[in-house]
Amino acid sequence: MPGEAGGAAVPPTEAGEALLPELVELFAALDAAGPSGAVPLTPPAEPWQVRHAGRFRRCGRPAPGVWTADTVRCPGW
Repeated sequence: MPGEAGGAAVPPTEAGEALLPELVELFAALDAAGPSGAVPLTPPAEPWQVRHAGRFRRCGRPAPGVWTADTVRCPGW
């Protein structure tokens, strides 16, 4: 079906071409920084870490039907 992913490319219509300048303006406005002093709608994401005071279980499967398990600790905690 034309227009679908993998389908034949369809040239843009006149109506679609007429929308392009408005879409360029819209996306430029959305990309622009807000006015000075404006508060963002979402707070900035802060990096975080979780310390795990324990051990981890590492499982492996070296061959079909064979499972291994090792208990490991993180050094430096």
